[in-house]
Amino acid sequence: MILGIGVDIVENERMDEKLAERILGEEELGMFRRLHPGRKIEYLASRFAAKEALFKALGTGLNGFSFKEVQVLNDSHGKPFFSFSERMREFLEDRKIWAIHLSMSHERKYSIALVILEGKE
Repeated sequence: MILGIGVDIVENERMDEKLAERILGEEELGMFRRLHPGRKIEYLASRFAAKEALFKALGTGLNGFSFKEVQVLNDSHGKPFFSFSERMREFLEDRKIWAIHLSMSHERKYSIALVILEGKE
């Protein structure tokens, strides 16, 4: 059963590399620092959009959580997925969310993310 859907779009030029320290988790930040300078804003904007879409799907806003407690990583095929802090994982389990689907896209001006939460009500 679908428990929530969230979408967020970010205007890339409104992002600033200085936000990376506040938005990105440890693994994301490591990847961010290794990126070609021309890809950094796109990376940051897409991660921000994904995290915003997740919190919209939850219907809670940040609810006391930090953006750093949610990381957007990529599997060996490049597919994005969420990685959570223990506290965030417990929050999701309490709400009986057993699958989180994430799709992200970006182009020169915009980054967008869609999140679908599945679980039992």
